[in-house]
Amino acid sequence: MPSYIKQTEAANIKKQICAVYNNNGDWRELANNIGVKRSTAYRWLKNQDRIPMQRGGKRRTKITEEHREFIVQYVEENNKITLKELRQKFLTDHQIIVSSECLRKHLDGLLYTLKDVRREPERLNSGETKLRRKEYVQQLLNYQSENIPVTYLDETNFNLFISRRQGRSKKGTRCRYISAGSRGANVHVIGCIGNMGLIHHEIRRGAFRREEAKEFVRNCLRAAYNIHQTRVVLVVDNAPCHAGLEEVFQEPEFQDHLLLRLSPYSPMLNPIEFAWSSFKAAVKRAMSLRLQQILAGEERTNLPQNQYRLSELEIILRDNINIININNCARYVAHIQRYFPDVLNLVDMVV
Repeated sequence: MPSYIKQTEAANIKKQICAVYNNNGDWRELANNIGVKRSTAYRWLKNQDRIPMQRGGKRRTKITEEHREFIVQYVEENNKITLKELRQKFLTDHQIIVSSECLRKHLDGLLYTLKDVRREPERLNSGETKLRRKEYVQQLLNYQSENIPVTYLDETNFNLFISRRQGRSKKGTRCRYISAGSRGANVHVIGCIGNMGLIHHEIRRGAFRREEAKEFVRNCLRAAYNIHQTRVVLVVDNAPCHAGLEEVFQEPEFQDHLLLRLSPYSPMLNPIEFAWSSFKAAVKRAMSLRLQQILAGEERTNLPQNQYRLSELEIILRDNINIININNCARYVAHIQRYFPDVLNLVDMVV
């Protein structure tokens, strides 16, 4: 075939010559006019009914589609199953010897990836819990319809062991960092947020007990009233230190304010949980930069080591508390609204 005929045009030319031949036309003259050699045109006509053979063919594999269904079944029955246990399952149930790498690739192809296992309490989605969750949302919506400001209270704690769970190192080496020999005492951060941002917070060492919780609630209600100039709703969870907070709302100074108990197993309905998550991420970033300096104690003067480390941790907390600002708090409060339809319809929730 002359070089001026493109390879992409050869299929169309072949069809034209074969059509003329099948209609008892002069295919030789057509081939000559187009510029196709007679031997080439003759070969096309001779092989026009031949079905081309498939190139390569299907690769032989031990794992069939039926076996892939068994892989899914095994993982769904026990999501903690290991590749070694999967291999043993295939050997016992199907008399197939297969490598762990082969199973891993098939799991990846089935979109089953390895990840951290999250604990789910057995009563998270019990009938009673879902009903109490629904009652909480209904009451919260009633307060919102009355334009009563809603504030959310909670506490979290920090120690010297707080750090990022992931890091980077050269391939084939472990990712390590020097940590404190002891986590030391906890530093508690107690806060209260609303649409207007962080209303009140305290940073303190040691345990946070009932009497301290009551005093914090008093300070929180005073700060909330100064901001809103009206009564507010304070949402608290059912932590042991929050027992007896109803007594504060019976005092003359605070009897106009309202207390709303968060339903059990419902952290997704408390926006301050998202605030703590952002706050802890900021603290972890700061600790990754300053931990070695704190452990070395270069700036320690007359303070005992444990007191110095706690004081440095408190400085980091105070420096990063401003991440809980009005914009973020408004976003956190709006975020929990997405769960309300499912809660009202008694749909299972995930923590």
